[in-house]
Amino acid sequence: MTNRIGGNAQMSQPRSRIALFDAQKRILLLLRSSNEPWYPLFWDLPGGAVESNEGEYEGAMRELLEETGLSAQPTGRSISWYGGGAFGTAFEMEEP
Repeated sequence: MTNRIGGNAQMSQPRSRIALFDAQKRILLLLRSSNEPWYPLFWDLPGGAVESNEGEYEGAMRELLEETGLSAQPTGRSISWYGGGAFGTAFEMEEP
């Protein structure tokens, strides 16, 4: 099954995202590549699939480092979601 934007509508792996804020409370968004199977050319938070050997927080931190080269400090706030066959958690972070 494919969604109207592209990609498989069923995702069984948990996903993690990072909502990274700077000192001026601006949030970091990344523009997805035109080659991405999921929502090409959409703005998105850094993140992705959680590997089987890590928790959602560890997966989010790994994805942030892989995608941006940045690390962050947790604020202690997070939100979990489920929709369109995908599920996961987004963690709020601040610049170190």
